Amino acid sequence: GFDYAWMNDADVLSNSWGGGTPSSILDDAIHRAITQGRDGKGCVVFFSAGNNYAGLSYPGLNKDVIAIGGITMCNQRKSPTSCDGEYWWGASYGDGLGLVAPCVKIPTTDISGTGGYSSNDYYNTFNGTSSACPNAAAVAALVLSVSPSLKQEDVKTILETTADKIPGYSFKSTTGYKNGTWNNELGYGRVNAYQ
Repeated sequence: GFDYAWMNDADVLSNSWGGGTPSSILDDAIHRAITQGRDGKGCVVFFSAGNNYAGLSYPGLNKDVIAIGGITMCNQRKSPTSCDGEYWWGASYGDGLGLVAPCVKIPTTDISGTGGYSSNDYYNTFNGTSSACPNAAAVAALVLSVSPSLKQEDVKTILETTADKIPGYSFKSTTGYKNGTWNNELGYGRVNAYQ
């Protein structure tokens, strides 16, 4: 799927799935997308961090991707005790986390009928880092719409250096995180399309 996407002109790959053991086959495919996609400028690849209220799940742990965690409408990392009342889950966090985006009560389109979450064309309370990941990917697409000549690493740097530092969380220089200050629960911060 990764090879098909970059070979057929995909610029940004948003992946709301994860789990399982690391695979060299998958890692190699991701690496090809990041190095060969967009005529050598590289596709920007995002993965949901996971919803297990613990460390990131693979392939979000792959160092080439941007792992996206979740934040609530109250500027809290999503946890079972955050303000949204969804006590049954929490966003994954920790080493490898790139950014966070809104992940609770997100309106989205839906499959009509019994195949969807609701009987309508829309679902108003979609949640999880699977709702945060496409948000961040869309911001990368906006960046590329303004500057299509940017390399993958340039887009990643722009997103990480312009992220909002959420009050109440300590962001500091951390070994291995070169694009500014970082936090174990929020990565570089909340993605900010305006910035």
